[in-house]
Amino acid sequence: MKSLLITTELFNIGGLETHVAGEVACLAEEGFRIHLVAGANTSDKMLPKEAASVTAGMAMGPATTTAELIQTVESLRKIIREQAVECVHAHPFMSLVPSQIAAELEGIPFVVTLHGPASVADWYGSFYDFLLTSVILPKADMVVAVSQEVADLVGPYVDDARLCVLPNGVPVGEFGTRQAEDYADGRWLLISRLDAHKIIGVRDFILKSAAAGLPGILIVGDGDARDKLQSQLDSDGLSNYVEFFGATTDVAKLMQRAAGVAGMGRVLLEGLACCKPVVLVGYDGVKGVVTPDVFRVASVANFSGRRMPSISATEFSRQLSLNQRNTNELNDLVKSEYSDKVIWRKFAQKLGGLKAHGRSLLSDAYIKFASEANPPAEAYLHSHSWFEQVGRLARSLKHFDQSVVANFHYAKKRYMDDKRVMQIATLNQAVTERNGQIAGLTQAVEERNGQIASLTQVVEERDGQIANLNQAVVDREEQISKMDDEMRKIKQSTSWRITSPLRVAKNLVISPKRTSYSIIRSLFWKLPAGLRQALHGPRHAFIRYFRGLPSLHVGGKNFSVVDDLSWSEFNEKVLSRRSEYKGIFIQEIIIDWYVPLYQRPQHIAVALGKLGYLVIYRTSNWTADDVNGFREVSKNVWLTSVQEVDKIQDCVRSLYSTAYSQTADLIVKNGKRGCIVYEYIDHIDPEISGDQENIRRLLSLKNFAFGGGADFIVASAKKLYEEAVEAVGKDKVILVPNGVDTLHYRNPDHLKTPVPESFAAFKKKHNVIVGYFGALAPWLWYDVIAELISQRPELGFVFIGPDYYGGSGSLPKSDNVLYLGAVDYKILPAYAKQFDVCFIPFKPGDIAKTTSPLKLFEYFALEKPVVVTSDMDECTAYAEVFKGGSADELSVAIEAALNVKDSDDFKLRLRNLADKNDWLERARSMKVCFEKIKNE
Repeated sequence: MKSLLITTELFNIGGLETHVAGEVACLAEEGFRIHLVAGANTSDKMLPKEAASVTAGMAMGPATTTAELIQTVESLRKIIREQAVECVHAHPFMSLVPSQIAAELEGIPFVVTLHGPASVADWYGSFYDFLLTSVILPKADMVVAVSQEVADLVGPYVDDARLCVLPNGVPVGEFGTRQAEDYADGRWLLISRLDAHKIIGVRDFILKSAAAGLPGILIVGDGDARDKLQSQLDSDGLSNYVEFFGATTDVAKLMQRAAGVAGMGRVLLEGLACCKPVVLVGYDGVKGVVTPDVFRVASVANFSGRRMPSISATEFSRQLSLNQRNTNELNDLVKSEYSDKVIWRKFAQKLGGLKAHGRSLLSDAYIKFASEANPPAEAYLHSHSWFEQVGRLARSLKHFDQSVVANFHYAKKRYMDDKRVMQIATLNQAVTERNGQIAGLTQAVEERNGQIASLTQVVEERDGQIANLNQAVVDREEQISKMDDEMRKIKQSTSWRITSPLRVAKNLVISPKRTSYSIIRSLFWKLPAGLRQALHGPRHAFIRYFRGLPSLHVGGKNFSVVDDLSWSEFNEKVLSRRSEYKGIFIQEIIIDWYVPLYQRPQHIAVALGKLGYLVIYRTSNWTADDVNGFREVSKNVWLTSVQEVDKIQDCVRSLYSTAYSQTADLIVKNGKRGCIVYEYIDHIDPEISGDQENIRRLLSLKNFAFGGGADFIVASAKKLYEEAVEAVGKDKVILVPNGVDTLHYRNPDHLKTPVPESFAAFKKKHNVIVGYFGALAPWLWYDVIAELISQRPELGFVFIGPDYYGGSGSLPKSDNVLYLGAVDYKILPAYAKQFDVCFIPFKPGDIAKTTSPLKLFEYFALEKPVVVTSDMDECTAYAEVFKGGSADELSVAIEAALNVKDSDDFKLRLRNLADKNDWLERARSMKVCFEKIKNE
C-alpha cells in the first residue's frame, strides 16, 4: 500500500497540523504518495511540501448542508479514483463523515486518528454523537489513539484488534542536531496557542517564572485570547517581562537559543529533543519541571497535564534549581520512543494488513439523499430527514443491531429534548423581550409627556433669553465700536509709533530666530510679485541658513510656561531607565512638533511611544516649539533642541528624505551610534523640494542612504519601495505607508465642536459638501479643480489647509468655493465631519504616483467616500476609492461616491480599512530596525 488520502476539517497552525505535516513528510520518505484534503479553515503556513497534492476549502464543518456534503464526498471519490488511492486516513472532526462515506463507496480501507478527549466529545449534538459511536468508530478498519487516555475513552466503541496507540512523534534530528548559544539574558521559550482555555496556564507560568527570578519569557503562538492575556499581564505589572513573538513554523531554532522550554503536548517532546529543561504547562497551571517520573505520568494524557495537580511557586522554584539533572536521560527517551520516523513506520506496517469493511448505514443513507433532485437544505447534522433515514436503516435487515437501535433511540430522545429546550428558551426570550418593550414604551410615553411639559417651559424661558441676548448684542456692538475707535486713535498716536521699536526688541530677545524670520518674511511678501519670483532662490537659501543656526533660548524662567528638563536631568530621570523601554528612537530635525497640521513624523513618534519605545523628537524651535531642554509631549515622547542628543548610543535615528538641513557629514560626524533609517516619503521634485540647492542637498542625502549609509530605507509608497529595493535589495527596505490615528478621528467630542459661522452658512447654502484638507500646494490640479467647480455649481467645495507658494490664490473665485485656511489638527475632524465627499485632487505626474497621502486614511476613519485623481496609485489601489482623470470623470466619480455615502456596509468597509492602517500598525512594522541593534 503506497497511496494514501489524508483528510482533516482544520489545517491552521497547531499540534494537529504539525502531526499531519509530520505524517506526510515521514510517509513520503517511505515511498508513499500522499494526497491531503482540508476544510475551509486552512492556512498555507504549514502545508507540507512533500504532499503529492493538496486540496483545501472542502465543506466539512458542522454547518455543512446535504448538497455540500454530496459535493465533498464526490470530490474525495474523484481523488481516490484518479490518484489510485488505497486507503483514507481521517483526522478530526467533521471530516470523519465524508471520509468514511467516500472510502466505503470506493471499497478501500478507512482509518481514523483521534488526537484527544475533544475528538470524542459530543459538542456537535446527539446525531453526530450517534454516528461517531455507533457507525464511524465501530466500522473503521483501524482507530489510532495518540495516548492511552484517548484509547480508554474510545475502547467501548472499538474492538481491541482495530485499536492501537501511536503517540505524537517529533523530528528528533531537526531538534537535536543543531546547536546555538543560549540567549544572553537567559529567557525561556513558551509555545502555546493563545485561546481562552490555554491562557490560564500560560499566565500561571509567567507569574511563577517572574517569582522564581527567570529573566524573561518569549511567547511563540497566537490566538483570539492574546489581547486578554496582554491586558492581564499589564495588570500584573509584567508587560515588559514578556515578549510576544507571534505564530511561526520554525521553532527549532528558537528552542536551540532558549534557556528552557515550556508548553504542553508535542512542545514538551520537542524541548526534550533539544536537550533543554522543560516545564509542563497545563490548561489550569504549571504541572512541574519534566523529570522521568513526570514524563511517564504526563504521557498517559498526551502530555496535556490533565488530571495532574498544579504546583506552587515555591515548589516551582525548587524544581528549577534541579532542572539539569535528567536532561540527557529524557533526551534519550524521546529519541528512542517518540521519533516521528519510527512511529510512522509502525503506522505504515499496520496499513499493510487492512481490508475494507464494506458499506455502513451511513453510506446507504448518503446514497438515498445523493439520488434526490432537491436534498434537504439545512445542515445535515440538524436535518430531521437525515435522522429519520438513518433510523430506518438502523432497523433494516442489512444493518439491524440491537445495540445500535437502542443507541439511536437514545440519541433521538436527546435530539427531541434539546430541540424542545431550545424552543422553550426561544419563547421565553421572546416573552421577556416583549415585556421589556412594553415596559419601555410605557416609560417612554411617561417621559415624553414630561418632556413636552418641560419643553413648553423651556420655550417660554428661551424667548425671554433671546430678547435679553438681542439687547446684549446691541450693547456689545456699541462697546466694540467704541473700542475700535479708541484702538485706532492709539495706533495713530505718537506714543505708539515711538514704542514700536521696543515691542520688536522684546520679541527679538524672547525668540530671536522666529522674530527675525517673521520680519523678513513680512517684508518679502510686500514686494511686487515679479520681484518675489526673481528672489525665489535666495529666499530658500535664507531659510536654509536660518534653520542651520543653533536654537537660542532666554536664560530666565520668566519666558517659559513649562519647566523643561536639562540634559543632566533627562539623563538621570529618563535615559538611566532605558532598559525599561523596547528601544530608543531619535527623530532628527524635520518639522517642529507644535504645528497646526500634524504630519507623519509626529504620528510615528506618538505610535512608537505608545508601543513602549523611548522617542526623542528633535526641533530647531523654528515655529512654536520654544523648548529649552527636554519636554514630554506625549507618552514616552520627548521634544528637545539640545545638541547632546548626538551622544546617545545604540538607538534608531530617523532621517527624512525632505530634510534639506541634514547632510551626510552631519549624520556621521559622531559615528554611527546605532541604526540609521532613511524615510523615503516623497519623490524629490521642485514642486515639493524648492530650489535647485534644496534638490541638490536632498539628492546628496538620498545618494548617501541608497549608497549604504542607511541601515534601512523606509518607503511610504509602493513606487518608492520598488525604487529602493532595486537600489539596495529587499532585505534593507521596509514598506510603511502613511496611516491614521483612528481614535482621534472617531472621538465623539468632535461632534460638540462648533465650526465657524462662515462654514455653517456655506453648508446651509449647499446641500452637498465636497471637502479637502491638506496643503494648498503646487501639486494640486488647479485647472481641473476650476473646471469641475464651474460644472457643478450646486455642490459646495471646501478647502482647508496652509497656503504653500500662493496655492490658495489659484482657487477659483466662485460662490460655491470656501477656503478656510489652516485648521489646528486637534479640531480638524470637527470640520471634516461636515463633508459629504472627500477630495484629493493631485495633478498627474511623479508626485501623484509616489505619494501616500495621510488624508486618505483619515478620510477612511471619518467613514467618508473619497474621490481622487487617476494618477494617485497609492489611493486607487483601494477598490473603495473613486477616481477620475478629467473634470467630467471626477464629476461622475463624485456622483458615485454620493450614492454610497450613507451605506452602512460601505462605511464599515472604510472603517475596517482605517483600522488596518492605524499608525500603531505602521510603527510595529519598524520593529526590525530595533532588532538589528539587539543583534549587533
